[in-house]
Amino acid sequence: MAEQFANNATSIITIALVPTDLTVTLQSATSFPGIPQFRLLIDLELMLVTAVAGNVFTVTRSIEGTVAAVHAAFTTVTLPLTAGSLVNVAGPTGPTGATGATGAAGATGATGPAGATGATGAAGATGATGAAGATGATGPAAGPITPSALSGLDLWLDAGTITGLADGATVTNWPDQSSNGRHYNTSSGTKPIYKTAIINSLPIVRFNGTTQWLYNSGKYNPSGPITVFLVLKFTSGNPLSSAKVPAPGGGFTYAINAGSHLFQCSDGVGGWAFTSVIHGFIDTSSFNVVTLRIGYGEFEGRNNGMLWGTATDDPRKMLSAGDTTFGLIVGALNNNGSVGGFTAGDIAELVVYNRTLTTLEVAGVEQYLVNKYAL
Repeated sequence: MAEQFANNATSIITIALVPTDLTVTLQSATSFPGIPQFRLLIDLELMLVTAVAGNVFTVTRSIEGTVAAVHAAFTTVTLPLTAGSLVNVAGPTGPTGATGATGAAGATGATGPAGATGATGAAGATGATGAAGATGATGPAAGPITPSALSGLDLWLDAGTITGLADGATVTNWPDQSSNGRHYNTSSGTKPIYKTAIINSLPIVRFNGTTQWLYNSGKYNPSGPITVFLVLKFTSGNPLSSAKVPAPGGGFTYAINAGSHLFQCSDGVGGWAFTSVIHGFIDTSSFNVVTLRIGYGEFEGRNNGMLWGTATDDPRKMLSAGDTTFGLIVGALNNNGSVGGFTAGDIAELVVYNRTLTTLEVAGVEQYLVNKYAL
């Protein structure tokens, strides 16, 4: 089978790989050849593509002396020129290569009078099509995205922006980094403490799980669809009391829980709406990036970039009357003005948007947080 080539072919994988996986799923395959065979380079492993179905490639793993390895989601994938691929460039293709020399690949052809070089020139034309794919620029956007680069930023609490406090001091003001000035500086209980150099030499805000919590004196209470990102570590695994995030509009509460549940929806009247529980595991031994994407009648939970699941619920729960007692609480559960279910653990960052972000936007903010805290 003839070897296929493409200039500047690059993308990212959207699903993590283990050494036994024989398919690779790309975010976009537009810059790669549409037919096999050709080679992929992911991290240090070379793979041979034997079948193409849209953006899903069937591959032979660990070719040309490389070793099959684990590759994380969002890892870059390219089409390399290797010794093995050059072996498959047939000599008879050489005369065709002369035609390729007429099209802008002449310089490449000049590196070697062999017709095979000309064949590479023909593949260069395909590369030009790939460049058009790059215009999508959506591919690069899947890289790290700073929270302020996206529209709809409603609240941004970053422990690294707290100033003037020594290690172990009480947090009297957690400043909002959005343009809305929703600083968290009020509590009718006990305020949490500030700890320095806890994760990747960065500080956190620590909650004791019994009395410590904060809210915005303006009683910030999001309504409508929201997307929430939390960088946190639980120090206990009680599945029914941990970091809490009110649902849009209040009255119905989404709680992020350690242990057996990733998050769940409170009916705000009594009991938990267990039909709306997404099951997942939050590791209590390390920091996690937890994401909630809550829309009209449905919500989604993610942990460290992995989708745990989605659930649907009564859309009225997304638009019920707002709680005017405290609004969105950090460090405890606000169940219609009744505070409980306190967080036992550390929170490094909380980001809230007043819309459901796209899948690429979610991945970008998650990658920003993963890079920042070296997770």
